[in-house]
Amino acid sequence: MAGSVRMMGRLSWLAAAGCLLAGGAPAGAADLGGDCCADLEERIAELEATTARKGNRKVSLEVSGHINEAVMWWDDGLESNVYQGTNDTARSRVRFKGSAKIADGWKAGYLLEFGIRTNRLPRTDADLPSASPGTPDLRHSMWFIESERYGKVSMGQTSQASDGVTEVTTANTNHFARPSLSKWNGNFDVVIDGDRKANEWRDFMAQSGASGDNVPGEGDRRNLVRYDTAEIAGFIASAAWGEDDFWDLSLRYKGEFAGFKLAAAIGYAEYSDANLRPSPALGSVPAGSASNLRGCSSIGGVDVDCSDLGLSASIMHSGTGLFVTGAYGLRDDKNRSAIFGQSVDDTDDFWSVQAGIERKWISLGKTTVYGEYAEFNTGAGITGAGTVATFSGIDATRTRQVGSDISYWGLGINQHLEAAAMDLYLAYRHHEGDVTLGAAADLSDTASYSFESLDIVLGGAMIKF
Repeated sequence: MAGSVRMMGRLSWLAAAGCLLAGGAPAGAADLGGDCCADLEERIAELEATTARKGNRKVSLEVSGHINEAVMWWDDGLESNVYQGTNDTARSRVRFKGSAKIADGWKAGYLLEFGIRTNRLPRTDADLPSASPGTPDLRHSMWFIESERYGKVSMGQTSQASDGVTEVTTANTNHFARPSLSKWNGNFDVVIDGDRKANEWRDFMAQSGASGDNVPGEGDRRNLVRYDTAEIAGFIASAAWGEDDFWDLSLRYKGEFAGFKLAAAIGYAEYSDANLRPSPALGSVPAGSASNLRGCSSIGGVDVDCSDLGLSASIMHSGTGLFVTGAYGLRDDKNRSAIFGQSVDDTDDFWSVQAGIERKWISLGKTTVYGEYAEFNTGAGITGAGTVATFSGIDATRTRQVGSDISYWGLGINQHLEAAAMDLYLAYRHHEGDVTLGAAADLSDTASYSFESLDIVLGGAMIKF
């Protein structure tokens, strides 16, 4: 309030000075009409009444975010169509953040961020052109205390240490072309031998966090306590713990060397509690079993025993703009054999590569052109709604997943518009996959089924504010 009074005083003095100057000038040179000071003070009062204000003068407030909307064309082998909606790869969001100085080299701050979706494109399918319209979700709500020398401690809902370890890149592609498969086609039903089944592509893949990236080794946002070291020669180490119980570690690097831009990350996580939200990675069958939000399996509430390893690295030649990015992830779920009562594949893994060139060929901004390939290998699982008949639409006698292999290749282009903080993108992915199913009583009694390919073209824009 005191700040507002002082500001009003300053503006009033400026208004008075303006009126005096105007009074000493010829009428034609400064004809403000009537009482100029009263008019200016009225305008100042109007602006103050309509301006967003902070709760206090000690902590800064910055409002930012972006809008990411796209058009998606798809063809599943039986049908094709075009939908419009939010690109969930980097969905629209609004962010509030700020900080305040505590002492020399020390500060405290906060981050509050909400995701916003109109039509969630990766949850649409052949029969559902609109999904989750207008549903905001809380992404971050945390505070932190940071020292320039000793690092930062954070608490609240925010990224665990391993969040983003498979998504590092030196190119401008993460807002639409991350390694995740399900951010493009997560909800589309598979088509086998010309027949659309009830199972979706993501049913045959490992679950990865609450956001469902289906990328083994990738972290997420969770309720936690986290510590990040100060940067040392481009390196930052992180550790987090939360939500009884998980813990994880990560190491990140970013720098330049001999004309190359380099970025890399590696993370390791362990999960050991079953009292978490179920996910479709193993479902809730046989009776008494369950799975947590990581897709790690549990029997009758017994703690999970699951670990993740994820990493990625990217290099770009500064002179030419040529770049290569690679990623790898692995999950080890030690409870699967106990759930199935037989020896099964208890690991999931993936790898991906993206390569291209990013240069400023036109004055508007840098252009990025790339090609990509990714492969996802998933072990044993019972997916979907949690019934032993999950795969009955495919094979009534074989209701257990022994393993699956899903891949995609793609091409894309992104044009950055510097003047508008905007990115225009157009990309294509071709998806292929197959699954091996086994009988419940004897997993060696197997049959394999190939999916019709799924083609998707995604074009849109992201604008930051």
